[in-house]
Amino acid sequence: MFTLEEHVIRMSMIDTGEAITMSNVAPLSSASRGKGKATFKKGDVVVLPAHGLGNVESIVEIDFDNIPVTLVGIAFVQERLSVSIPLDTARVKGLRHVGSAADLLPVYKRLLTKIRQRRTMWSRRATEYDAKINSGSMLSVAEVVRELHRTPEQEEASYSERVLYNTAVERLGREIAAIEKISFDDALERIKEHVERPSNPKVAAAA
Repeated sequence: MFTLEEHVIRMSMIDTGEAITMSNVAPLSSASRGKGKATFKKGDVVVLPAHGLGNVESIVEIDFDNIPVTLVGIAFVQERLSVSIPLDTARVKGLRHVGSAADLLPVYKRLLTKIRQRRTMWSRRATEYDAKINSGSMLSVAEVVRELHRTPEQEEASYSERVLYNTAVERLGREIAAIEKISFDDALERIKEHVERPSNPKVAAAA
């Protein structure tokens, strides 16, 4: 017997990039639905920390072993992935609405902030960067972008640094694009302009 989460994960594991359809799941009747209202609706642009920016494709209530459960279906176009998970689980995992214009002000400020070159072992720093990327916080992701960004004049980044940087800048760029209603490429250019602004010199070494 599978747990609810295992059941939903099995429903969600696809490799075609096509959205999951819930046509085989019968919605609960109005009388059997819970009184609580979901804070998300179909069409919402959301962020799930483990995957980044996505679109809510469905909110469906099902009866799982006589327990009413709300499932949220989310499509992550950039990953060619669609998942369907219990709404309560999604909230625990940090599901949130896309940020607002006001949220971008501290993000851009963070990208302009001077950084210190830390002498911490790379393995520890990499773990910290990965945690920040998957935190769901735009500010934390901006910190990773700021610290790992390299200009042509700087020493080439290692493979692991490039992987973390590319993940962080894509997550941040896609959310900025959604908030500012601009293209992803324009969002990346905006990030670059802030990080490489002359008033943002990098400190040669930590104090």
